[in-house]
Amino acid sequence: MTVDAVDGDRRTQLVDVQAARKYFERRWRYDLSKPGIAGYNIRVDHAGYDALHTPNEINIYAMQRFTQDPRVTAADVWKEWTERHYGKAAAPEIERALRPTFDIVNKSFFALEFWVTNHSRLPNFRYADEHLHSRTMAKWYPGEPKYKNLEEKLARPDPELLEQILAEKDEAIALAHGSLQHLRNAKSLVTTEQFDDLNWRISLAERTAVIWKLHAEALFGYKALAAGHGAPGLADRVRRALIALKEEAAVSEADPKIGKDPPASAAEIREFVTDLGSRMSKLVAR
Repeated sequence: MTVDAVDGDRRTQLVDVQAARKYFERRWRYDLSKPGIAGYNIRVDHAGYDALHTPNEINIYAMQRFTQDPRVTAADVWKEWTERHYGKAAAPEIERALRPTFDIVNKSFFALEFWVTNHSRLPNFRYADEHLHSRTMAKWYPGEPKYKNLEEKLARPDPELLEQILAEKDEAIALAHGSLQHLRNAKSLVTTEQFDDLNWRISLAERTAVIWKLHAEALFGYKALAAGHGAPGLADRVRRALIALKEEAAVSEADPKIGKDPPASAAEIREFVTDLGSRMSKLVAR
């Protein structure tokens, strides 16, 4: 069994630690039920981004505890790890701040469970469009026609589907706001260094959720227009999202903590804006 303790690129600098505890627990219990299981491998970095000394380190701790004691649960891991790293007084609020991060990342980076994000880079139109098919959920669930139907709808979305996608992004933004609130509740209970580190990571997740919502509005709004759906104001919504993304690129460029790395770098945002803006001009000119 191989377990990735990090999820690629700068997602180790975001935080994505909520559901892995239960996932690792379930997988490890299942593996132990089979003959010949002698141990596990854990990947602790990806492309130079290290899970050690980040909140994602809890994934490594989880596997250690599950193998040490078969009675340990995911809830035990949360309690032990947060208390060890942040102290008993702060641990409950820190746990509440970190628990939603898995859903924040997934609701930002996926479109109704379909993978469209270039690792953790903002995808250009071609990448997102191709991966709706090459990474389709229908491959993993061939017996469930709803996924093939959804794949086809995402390729040619209507305004109703666009609203479903954007509602998912709104959920990610709201979850990020909740995480930040719980972190603020713990501010006086942790060191300045601990607070600043978590605040930066969760704030980056919040910023990512906002940018990916604008990206989804432009991307799937354009695809709806290209599919022949002329809902009132739809073209204006796409243009507005592109303008907002252009402004967000300027914010990214001015923030030395974001730099040229994903997610939300200025270069990635501008590449998407330029490409989709060109596609929009050609579509309108038809």
